Amino acid sequence: MTETLLVRIAGLKSAATADLKSQWRELFGKEPPPYNRNYLQSRLAYRIQELSLGA
Repeated sequence: MTETLLVRIAGLKSAATADLKSQWRELFGKEPPPYNRNYLQSRLAYRIQELSLGA
């Protein structure tokens, strides 16, 4: 993985919940589910990798 990708994923831990939800809307194109913060972080990390590295 590239350093930029790792930094972006690591930044999810310190991001505000509102920012995680905003990123969700940007990356998935829909409203985030009503799940807890850890779920949003893990799914966003996977999606960021998926879009950057291919699925």
